[in-house]
Amino acid sequence: MLLSYPGSKRTLVKAISTPISDALAVVAHRTDAPPVYLEPFAGTCHVAAAVRSRYTRPLEDLLLFEGARLLVYFYRGLLSDPDVFLTRATTLTYEYLGALFHSDGKAVYTSLRDRVNANLRSASYRANTTPEAAAEIWLMLRLAAQPCSRLVGGRFNIGYRRSEGLRPPDPKRVALLAQTLREAGGVQYAVFGGVPGEAVANWPSVHVEHPHRTVVYADPPYLGQSDRQYEMHTLTSDWFSALLLNLKGLAEQGATVFLSHHDCPALWRLFREHDLAFVAERLAVKRYQTAAKTKVEELLIRIL
Repeated sequence: MLLSYPGSKRTLVKAISTPISDALAVVAHRTDAPPVYLEPFAGTCHVAAAVRSRYTRPLEDLLLFEGARLLVYFYRGLLSDPDVFLTRATTLTYEYLGALFHSDGKAVYTSLRDRVNANLRSASYRANTTPEAAAEIWLMLRLAAQPCSRLVGGRFNIGYRRSEGLRPPDPKRVALLAQTLREAGGVQYAVFGGVPGEAVANWPSVHVEHPHRTVVYADPPYLGQSDRQYEMHTLTSDWFSALLLNLKGLAEQGATVFLSHHDCPALWRLFREHDLAFVAERLAVKRYQTAAKTKVEELLIRIL
């Protein structure tokens, strides 16, 4: 795992990337043309990188989008020079571990967080994030008490979590991620003239020109997680309903559409409401750290 981020699918990457890679092969065989792969919610890019390591044949296009700006800045900086990123991230890791030996390391995290927040106010930083800045974002996210990139009031304000087992980034993972980002031309910030939480539901169809040659994997923030926000806009059931209709439309046009979600009544209620045909594979049982310690089943859903 390179980044700490909610819903990163790090333990489910193989189970998710295998059927997606198989679907790309089927599309290529059926159309006798390179397929298109689209992720409107790229997140940590774990799945995209795994798919490209499994499906090694040419793609017509690889499209990655993300609505969390801090992640987009991170990818931009890493892609600008992966070697410099790796060197700086390794140095920062050992500086932090050294600080742990003398104190609790919180000062290192607070300094990183303050520096990143100050940089976020700079237009040049946002447009041209350096690999050194990407390394700071990487470490800040790894040390955050709640692993996420939520910006509240334009600032990252999550508290500190001690991490004695922190290790530098794996060079092979950095190289694989950089290769995937390079092929995609980076990760694009997905806002199309409106509020991110409203625009996200229309991401897939905006970028699908040839549905019958396209494989879509959507991993949106889940229903029922009202405590989380996505760029300051709570995602409602109406928003998710619009997304499902959009995905249904793509599937009806011939696209191969996958959706990640957990097993919950609200999801199936929307599926019934929109008369969605689907096949669901149960991947794992996860325990959410809530007061009720809720157990939920993770699903990979193929919308037909």
